[in-house]
Amino acid sequence: MKGILLVVIIVSLFDHCNLREKKKVEIIDIFGTTWECSIADGCINRYEFKDDSTFLFFSCEMEDVYFGDYYFKDGNLMILEKGYAADTNLMSNFTEWKLYKLEIKGDTFKHVLKFDWVNGKWEPSSFKFDQSYLYHKSKEI
Repeated sequence: MKGILLVVIIVSLFDHCNLREKKKVEIIDIFGTTWECSIADGCINRYEFKDDSTFLFFSCEMEDVYFGDYYFKDGNLMILEKGYAADTNLMSNFTEWKLYKLEIKGDTFKHVLKFDWVNGKWEPSSFKFDQSYLYHKSKEI
């Protein structure tokens, strides 16, 4: 019985270490990179991920620049959009912030979930993303 317990503990620790190492590689890979998605002919959306866990999002459709923070949670990229260049008042209104969950696979990612701030906590939104919008890693900045 002790031998089985020891094997279970060792396997669990090995899996935990592998998962932590995988997440560490993903986090390192996104620092200082640019990712792009062609929305239409001549219209490209672009994320720039800075080394200080901040990002800039250049929206072709909205013709504006959004900014905020990013982090990893459970192997997914989380983007906390805090404001945009055309609206100077948004920074002071926390309830207007947006949170997005993105799924990364290799050198591509896509938006999978949006969260809204409701009654003091983040709640999943019913917003549906176009799953054909894939962002591709384009370069190191």
